[in-house]
Amino acid sequence: MNVKNVEKQEKNMVKMTIEISAEEFDAAVEKVYRKNKKQLAIPGFRKGKAPRNLVEKMYGAELFYEEAINDLYPQALDYAIEAEDISIAGYPKMDVVSSGAEGLVLTAEVAKKPEITVENYKGVVAPYEDVEITQHDLDLALTPYVSRAKTTAEAGRPVEYNDTVTIDFAGYKDGEVFEGGTGENFDLVVGSGTFIPGFEEEMMGMSVGEEKTFDITFPENYGQANLAGQEVQFKVKVKSVKCVMVPELDDEFAKDVSEYESLDELMAHLREECIQDKETNAQREFERAVMDQLIKDTEIEIPDTMIEYERDRLLENYSAQLKNNGVTLEQYLNVTGGTMDQFKESMEEEALRVIKNELILEAVMRQEAVEVTDEDIDKYAEKSGMLYGMSGEEIKSAIPKDSLEAGAKIDKAAQIIYDAAVHGPAPEKADSEKAE
Repeated sequence: MNVKNVEKQEKNMVKMTIEISAEEFDAAVEKVYRKNKKQLAIPGFRKGKAPRNLVEKMYGAELFYEEAINDLYPQALDYAIEAEDISIAGYPKMDVVSSGAEGLVLTAEVAKKPEITVENYKGVVAPYEDVEITQHDLDLALTPYVSRAKTTAEAGRPVEYNDTVTIDFAGYKDGEVFEGGTGENFDLVVGSGTFIPGFEEEMMGMSVGEEKTFDITFPENYGQANLAGQEVQFKVKVKSVKCVMVPELDDEFAKDVSEYESLDELMAHLREECIQDKETNAQREFERAVMDQLIKDTEIEIPDTMIEYERDRLLENYSAQLKNNGVTLEQYLNVTGGTMDQFKESMEEEALRVIKNELILEAVMRQEAVEVTDEDIDKYAEKSGMLYGMSGEEIKSAIPKDSLEAGAKIDKAAQIIYDAAVHGPAPEKADSEKAE
């Protein structure tokens, strides 16, 4: 193999002409012939016994070319990339210039990964929100503890919102009970939205033992076509009414729901947790804002194919996440009212950000001549493991050391930027946030 010509094109694209000798091409064709000869029928020969020259004479010399070229192309591309010391990104494009007894000539158009120099990456000013703990934050933090300690008891009064009612019910359409319209000893939390609109409201004010008949109209978009938009009649009997008993927030409550001996100790712990969570979130937002500022200030010419590749990767990951939750991308788009073109456009914007972020960090890594120790790699493995629910040792077993080392270097380059960044005024809150 030989790289005959290298042409630099716009947007960091490179076009290489690769020559493959007659001997190499013939060897590839011979390999394809041997692989497929058992399927070839030639008059006068048993299957697989006809010599190659007769097969080519009957079917044409080009019979095995396409498969041979497909076999050779990855090798030729790898050879050219290594020979020219090019770091590629995105999808390569191949064209056949000529093929035959004289050999094979290919062109490979590849996106060269841009190498940039980043200016002023130290001292970037970005908005930072100082941590402030409100009573609302503490109430939210306490909510799970209160929920676990809640109990229910007979209400001894008519139904109110949030009560759990046990009911018997039957639904009628045109005087006949419809399928799925009956239930006995059914527990319903009034106000939960479990039943069709209007049903739970009818429970309000009913008492134990009371029976009631009322009309309800199913929504137009109801899942059962025979009931969608239809008016039906329900007969309901209330068998019990239970209300939620909220525990007294005192030292006994704290002992019951936590390891702390007093409510003050529990609240002090929750305050510390809130501070840590808010500080982590504030730092994460600050770091993203720092990188966004660098991305905005750094000119990078990125090949279109590199953007397409990253966009497709992000789209594939997002689709997989939806699938894990039992939703297809098509269903998601139907619910959100978006189109595939709009979704791809949004993914393309994120792809551009991801690429620029990566290129900037790689540039800082080179400019700072970042080196890492085994301890740095261990810390990076632990950090990565937290994202995937794995231990650092499991990550080290699953990922080659050179990949972990590269990741640790990028991580260290990012930390250099963040450590030198400057806190600016807090980002302005939206009106909805201010209201809270």
